Amino acid sequence: MFSQFIYLYIFNGDNADYLPFEALGYTVIGFHDDGVTKNPNYHRSSDTHDTLDYEYMASISNLTIATILQLDKLVTSDNADVDVASFLIHHEDM
Repeated sequence: MFSQFIYLYIFNGDNADYLPFEALGYTVIGFHDDGVTKNPNYHRSSDTHDTLDYEYMASISNLTIATILQLDKLVTSDNADVDVASFLIHHEDM
């Protein structure tokens, strides 16, 4: 499905944006790419729309949709065998 790969890491964040939603009982999922290595402007005053990689953001959007569809298969199917490898994205510059 995807020609690039992202490595999957599962961790508990202690100051993530999703924590208020998780505290309310919502299931959360997120993707993190260590923004500092991807964009040196990350969380700085120079972090503006013209420094963003929109093609990369589109690929993450596709990854998010694919993940949701695969998770839906886990919930709605008796066959819960999901090929996790299809979710791996690797960027040469990372």
